[in-house]
Amino acid sequence: MTDSERQEAAPGDDAAGDASGRRTAGAGRGALALAVLALLLAAAAAVAAGWLWYQGERRLAAQGERLATVERSLEAGLQDLVLPRLKAMEEQVAQLDARGGARAEALAGLRGRVDDTRLQISKLSELVEGGRRHWRLLEIESLLLAANERLQLYRDPRGAREALLLANRRLGALDDPRLFEVRERVVDEIAALEALPDADIEGLALNLAELIERVPDLPLASDVPGDYAGNGGADDGASGFRERPWRHFLDTVSGALRGMLTIRRTEEAHQPLMPPEQEYFLYQNLLLKLESARLALLRRDTPSFRNAVGTAREWLRTYFDTDSPRVASALESLNGMRKVELAWEAPDISDSLTALRDLMRRRDVSPSAGGDGAPDTTDATDGES
Repeated sequence: MTDSERQEAAPGDDAAGDASGRRTAGAGRGALALAVLALLLAAAAAVAAGWLWYQGERRLAAQGERLATVERSLEAGLQDLVLPRLKAMEEQVAQLDARGGARAEALAGLRGRVDDTRLQISKLSELVEGGRRHWRLLEIESLLLAANERLQLYRDPRGAREALLLANRRLGALDDPRLFEVRERVVDEIAALEALPDADIEGLALNLAELIERVPDLPLASDVPGDYAGNGGADDGASGFRERPWRHFLDTVSGALRGMLTIRRTEEAHQPLMPPEQEYFLYQNLLLKLESARLALLRRDTPSFRNAVGTAREWLRTYFDTDSPRVASALESLNGMRKVELAWEAPDISDSLTALRDLMRRRDVSPSAGGDGAPDTTDATDGES
């Protein structure tokens, strides 16, 4: 730009420069005012913050004093209330410990007494069980003695077998392995008795006694008409007499004449009528024969018994009416007695008794007295208590 142009433009520029200078000065004063205001605000904020901090410190100090007061009051309360109670509780705990120790000692003593009592009870139970076994063994011994007595003295194999069966059940109930040998011998003796003839002596004796009572009521064969047959009924005769009286008269006379001589042919031997005295002796002889059979039965005499039974049977078939039910029943009873075997040799059943007494002697159990019932048993007198 030229100088003339500068000169022409100068007045305008001065006015613009003044205006911009005034604006700059106004802006500087505004900024200064803002800075001063900001400074004042900052100072006010700092004062407010300091005041707040001071108030907070005072409150914290007051709360600290209150906490200290509370702590002092709690300590005082603990010392006044809790500590005595704690001491009392400690004393109570100590007393309880002492009592617990005393009770523990008492419990230990009680346990010792209980153990002693249990030991005594076990010993007593052993004694009681030993006593029970003792009496059971004595019972078995009595049964074996009874079996020998029934077989030897009474010749009763059934009774002896029942006694041995009962002794076998008693041995099984004991369940003692040491009694196995005794039980084995008892079983062998039972088998030996079962092999004997099984004759019911009492039943046969009762049957014979019943037959003896029925003998007087048995009908004889001579008391019954043998081959009686009528010649017509009464109604036929009466009707014939009414129809033809003369014819009926002639028939009656001719029949009477023909009946005076009659010839009969029979295949069986005719049994003549017996006089009353012979009938009496027949009944008495039959009674004596049955009594002989019963006596032979009780004596176990098989030949005499069979002979008496056979003779009585033949007499019944010969002299008595076999069609009578009473005679038929008597014959049936005698027929069942013909093959009865009464004579047998008694086996030795004393081995089980000897084995039992040996076992009882080894176990210090005294056998019962009265061993004479067992034959050939040397322990019978040694085992007496």
